[in-house]
Amino acid sequence: MKRHDVDAVSLAFGTFFLAVVAWWLLVRTIDLTLPPFGWFAAVGLIVVGLAGLALALRPRRIGLGAPR
Repeated sequence: MKRHDVDAVSLAFGTFFLAVVAWWLLVRTIDLTLPPFGWFAAVGLIVVGLAGLALALRPRRIGLGAPR
């Protein structure tokens, strides 16, 4: 089976949709009240996680040595 590149737009929309559904489920099941600092910490962790995901999915360069 031939591998293909990651479709970044589909991945972004899928991740966004999953986050919205997860947030909806969390709000429906747990009474969640965070102080303002807690929100900043949560958003910061999400941003760091998404940045790590983006770095992990970027294409790797093969053959960084001298050209043949």
